[in-house]
Amino acid sequence: MKTISLSIFCVFFIFALLFIVRGRKLFLDPVMQCQLVEKSYKSENKKNFEISTTHYSLRKKDGKSKRAILLLPPTGGRNIIDEGYAYMFCKQGFDVVILEDWTGDRGVEDYVLDFGIHQRYMTRTQEAIELVLRNMDYDDIGVLGTSAGAINFSVSLQNEFVQSKVKSFFNIVGGMPLCHVIATAGEKGLEKVRAGRFKEFNFKNMAEYTNKICSVLSWDVPETIPDDIKFGMFLAKKDDTVPYALQKKQEANWRPRVKKELNSNHIRTVIKSYLFHRKEILNFFM
Repeated sequence: MKTISLSIFCVFFIFALLFIVRGRKLFLDPVMQCQLVEKSYKSENKKNFEISTTHYSLRKKDGKSKRAILLLPPTGGRNIIDEGYAYMFCKQGFDVVILEDWTGDRGVEDYVLDFGIHQRYMTRTQEAIELVLRNMDYDDIGVLGTSAGAINFSVSLQNEFVQSKVKSFFNIVGGMPLCHVIATAGEKGLEKVRAGRFKEFNFKNMAEYTNKICSVLSWDVPETIPDDIKFGMFLAKKDDTVPYALQKKQEANWRPRVKKELNSNHIRTVIKSYLFHRKEILNFFM
């Protein structure tokens, strides 16, 4: 236990040191140069459907930027990493939009063992992504998606409108096929649901459980994407949240122009991608 505690202390100490030494450059300077505005948009086609976004842009610039980045965080909402990405892109002249939240029917979905929850969630997610893109008027739109955000946008690329709007997409620890990700993910919430379903419905094995999810889910990550959409990807070799094999499946099918494999688990890869490799991500979109 002492060894574990010491290791945790060392990790926090390193992060604190990095923040002190580089904090001004990473956070304070960009914050002074960029402004943010919170905006919401309502769907014209679906009643009572609304999304929440945050927009970042340079305080002083000549005219409207022609380039923008759409950020899709891991679990929705702003976090310190995605804010860091937003200020990084903003400082380089991009307008940035973070898709934070969208209308749901969470009050109706208390029975999480219902397999239809995945179809409903993904339908709302796809509506949210299309709605935010319809409100982004730029010549060049890139998308940076992390974890669930990467998977959600990967699904969106079966939509011809989305294909027409987006020129580049960088995926951090996403994977495919969608129903396999949902069935086998090591994320705590999905693990709890999976255990409850095995007990409730007496599944014999993981193959039977995966087939069930695939049978009720119409959404999926497309097998390929158009060649004119620039694609990049970071993979996590020790990932069981989005299993590494499913990340490799997307790599093989989508053939990223830029890729990197990090020898770490899901969360550490998300953190390391920003702390140590964000300039590679920036260069991808430049």
